[in-house]
Amino acid sequence: MKREVYLLAILFIIGSMVSVCHAETLYAEGSIENIKDCINDAESGDTVIVKAGTYTIYEQLVIKEGVTLQGETDEDGNNLATFFLEDDSTFDMQVPLLLMKSHTKVLNLNFNGNSENQKNVPVKRGQRWGNGYHNFIGAYYEDDLEVAHCEFYNNLGDGFRPRSCTNVLFHNNVASKGGHDVLFAIQCENVEAYDNYVEPRVNSAFRFMDVTNGAIYNNTIVFKRYVDGVRSAAGPAIQIQNDKGDMYNVEVCGNYIYDSWGPAFWIVGKTNNQKQGLYIHHNVMYDAGGNLNIYWVGGIIASGFDNLTIENNVFDGSFLGAVNFWDYAKGAWSKEATATLENNIFTDSVKGAYSGVGGWGVNNEISVQSVVSSANCYYNNEAGDTRGCSVSSTDYFSDPKEEDTLCDVKWDGEQWIIPGITPREFDRAEGVYDGVEEITDEEIEEFDSIFDIMNQEFTETGRTEQTADDIELEVEKTTNGFVAGGIKIVGFKDQIILDNQTYIPGEDAVLVKYKVIKSPDLEGWTGHIKKIEKSVKIEIKDGVAYATLTVKTSWYTVTINQITGLKKKSKIKTSKATFKDSCPSPAILERNTTATAYVTVYDDTKNPYARVKLNPDNTTQRIEFSYNGNTTAHSFMIGERITDDTGIQYTLFSRCDSWYGDIPHMGNELIIPGEFNPNKLDIKCYTPYESFDVTDIQIEYHKNVGESRLFTTLKFLAQLIIAMYAGYKLIVIIMDN
Repeated sequence: MKREVYLLAILFIIGSMVSVCHAETLYAEGSIENIKDCINDAESGDTVIVKAGTYTIYEQLVIKEGVTLQGETDEDGNNLATFFLEDDSTFDMQVPLLLMKSHTKVLNLNFNGNSENQKNVPVKRGQRWGNGYHNFIGAYYEDDLEVAHCEFYNNLGDGFRPRSCTNVLFHNNVASKGGHDVLFAIQCENVEAYDNYVEPRVNSAFRFMDVTNGAIYNNTIVFKRYVDGVRSAAGPAIQIQNDKGDMYNVEVCGNYIYDSWGPAFWIVGKTNNQKQGLYIHHNVMYDAGGNLNIYWVGGIIASGFDNLTIENNVFDGSFLGAVNFWDYAKGAWSKEATATLENNIFTDSVKGAYSGVGGWGVNNEISVQSVVSSANCYYNNEAGDTRGCSVSSTDYFSDPKEEDTLCDVKWDGEQWIIPGITPREFDRAEGVYDGVEEITDEEIEEFDSIFDIMNQEFTETGRTEQTADDIELEVEKTTNGFVAGGIKIVGFKDQIILDNQTYIPGEDAVLVKYKVIKSPDLEGWTGHIKKIEKSVKIEIKDGVAYATLTVKTSWYTVTINQITGLKKKSKIKTSKATFKDSCPSPAILERNTTATAYVTVYDDTKNPYARVKLNPDNTTQRIEFSYNGNTTAHSFMIGERITDDTGIQYTLFSRCDSWYGDIPHMGNELIIPGEFNPNKLDIKCYTPYESFDVTDIQIEYHKNVGESRLFTTLKFLAQLIIAMYAGYKLIVIIMDN
């Protein structure tokens, strides 16, 4: 019996060794075809080593289940193998270059997306990046994935986009000049992103959309204003969004974020009554939110995300505010939520670069948002410590670079130092999103269109100052009498798109090019052209633009007397030639250039104030109110400047409703505290094309109806008492007689 047991044990050990020894290493070199062949030949547990070289990739590589795809490295660990996307690639939307299956790894590979040479990618919102094309790596409904020690560079899409996956590791990677998010995890469980270095060009470094048990830690994110001479279009450094179902046990810690263009964090909870939890701690944010085109910047922008804990972070030099509770959706995401702020440092906040507003430590603009502040250090914030919430008795106000604080992150004289930090350990989550409706590409694209607000050139005017000379187009000439010439309508300047309709300000928006020369057919003609006069007439009728070039040519002939040899000029004669062009024209925007403001003055109260209201029309871009040296603007449109393929610039206006400035407001009314002086009030209205002063200001002084009624009541009671007393005296006199 013992011999049989020993024999079985030996056979088991041998079998195990055979199983372990089965894992092989295959080497691929020369071409993408060879790499694909090696992957297809590999078995689960095998590793395919891509030899040093640059491999032009033109079709998707699928990494079989259980296979590791790894690039060759030198003795210092530098990657030697690069996947280079071919020019004008034909990859479809949301088709990644590499597709990972379960239990696979992608290691030590460089990726170059060759984004400048991808003309087959459609242009949306004036750009090719961020439209779902040329993601480097993707995975769908897979388990146990690892992407590490890779370099992502110069593509139009994401670096790695796992969707509905579990147990995902993304670490020790370097990324720059990307076209969307470097890591974008959607409805995933157990995701870790750590020890990465990212320079965002578009959108974000890390983005979690409905992720449970997720950690983003010990990363360095550096924003550069210009990439290869082109202004960066990066947005938030880190985006956290709860869209459908639960989202809990998400932790972000140990990250250094430098000069974020949008907010360092954008946090959105779109769901209601769902399980949420986000822990942001031990991060350092320098000069967060320097965007010149949007209001919503700063260290953190958050709305509707419940159970949010912000602890032991340093916000140094934030624009607008260190922590801001603000709803881009104008109420749709303003859910009841609680945020706890503890042991943070809020220092040196300044006004928003676009709005010129703020500089708070904590700024709460959502009425149903609860903010609990304790043991935080507030110091030298330009607009004050808080707005829309309060400091507590445990908060303090010393210089954190000179005195010790309760925050774990310390100033060493030159920089902030985060102590060694790791996220908490969570039990592995499984099945969290089973039965939850899948997030569609359309919903992601809808949310991306919001992010694109930070990726465009924004403007408040439809005027572009463009000229016909900006358009590269040669005018074709035809001969007409003494001249050869032509005229061409090359486009329309100052175009705007508003409510899906294209408009121009008037006939002066028509851009024309024209050219006139002496006709080549006059070669050998004995006459002379004295003057060529040109005039251009432009008009728009019934939706068609007409351009007419009229050329008047003054000329004369010379005859020679055959006997005397004297030359004689003929009389000056004039001929006329006409050249025409026409094309469909956008509509002319009809707009008002007058408005009426209404002021209600409440000077019959203990604290006098005035309410100012001006109702905008459909073409009002913004209204600026100035009073006693302070200014506030109420914006109704924001424009996105786009250039089409022909070189014509146009402005896509979106409707909005936002206030920014020093004077408070309530609803759609400006509130001017104190005694009102009408001579100090100036109002200017803007359309997409011009501005005008509002001179019709109607002032009404409020009468306190409540006090008038009280006075009337008291008067009546006094008269009643007097009458009753007189009646009493009369009765006494009568009885005495």
